[in-house]
Amino acid sequence: MLGFIVESTQQNHELHWTARTAPEGLIVQVSGQVDAHNESVWQRMLSESAAAVHESSLLIIDAGSLEFMSCGALVALAKQSVDSRQQGVT
Repeated sequence: MLGFIVESTQQNHELHWTARTAPEGLIVQVSGQVDAHNESVWQRMLSESAAAVHESSLLIIDAGSLEFMSCGALVALAKQSVDSRQQGVT
């Protein structure tokens, strides 16, 4: 697993995230809000995070600090969960 920390520079509609490696996989902490204006950024963050982890690793999306999550963002998270499990990522 690569050792890195990535922080978003998104200022639009206040979606921020920090990704960091852990022995088990990747932890992504998100804050702010996900709505129709930045949903494509959310989806890109999810897919890039999933691509950064190896099979049999964990991908943790910690959305506890989000102030708002649209229905579309929740659907994207659920879809990424299914896609990741099919790739062997928990």
